[in-house]
Amino acid sequence: MYWRYLSPRSRCLRAQGAAQAATASTQVFAWNTGGAIIGALGVCFFLLPTLHFTGTVVLAVAISLVLAAGTAWVGPPRQWGAIAGVGVGLLAFALIPPQTPWTILRHDSLGGQPLTGEVAYFGVGRSTTVLVTHGKRTSTRV
Repeated sequence: MYWRYLSPRSRCLRAQGAAQAATASTQVFAWNTGGAIIGALGVCFFLLPTLHFTGTVVLAVAISLVLAAGTAWVGPPRQWGAIAGVGVGLLAFALIPPQTPWTILRHDSLGGQPLTGEVAYFGVGRSTTVLVTHGKRTSTRV
């Protein structure tokens, strides 16, 4: 949602006129790149181990929706359609919360077959995700 709505909007808010549009665009892209690097490292080393998959998705969507609503509210003129879209997104998110992606987690990239059986252990760490199942084929996915 950020890239399609907030990025062009932030460039318009940042530039004072047409002469500053290129500089404003460069600054927005630089901040976006720095934020992406810091965000990727933060997610890997802090958020995933702390909040797990579902909590991380909830936090990411919430931040995205708040930024979209804030930018639609601040910039002249107010973008009521975008604010309504954020409301619809929040409602949909509340009615259909994210689930742990078991299909992806159970995929065995080495054997090509999905892991079956009851989950004995599932942990998300700073550098690895571990899934241990009990069944016909007991496996550890690291």
